[in-house]
Amino acid sequence: MARKYAGKADFISVDVDRYGELMEAWNLGQSIPVVLFLKPDGTSTRYVGTGDLLPAGRFDALVKANL
Repeated sequence: MARKYAGKADFISVDVDRYGELMEAWNLGQSIPVVLFLKPDGTSTRYVGTGDLLPAGRFDALVKANL
């Protein structure tokens, strides 16, 4: 996905065991897996669990919808 959306979106993976303070800062509790779409206007959209993220085509549709 990172190659497909190069220049349109950045994909960043965070090791929540190492950077747990980010989980707290975003009020995610134990929500893993989670994908956050952070937009330039300061808004965000959150998807939790694999139901919205798998298969890859479903995740691709989410990326397109959040651009």
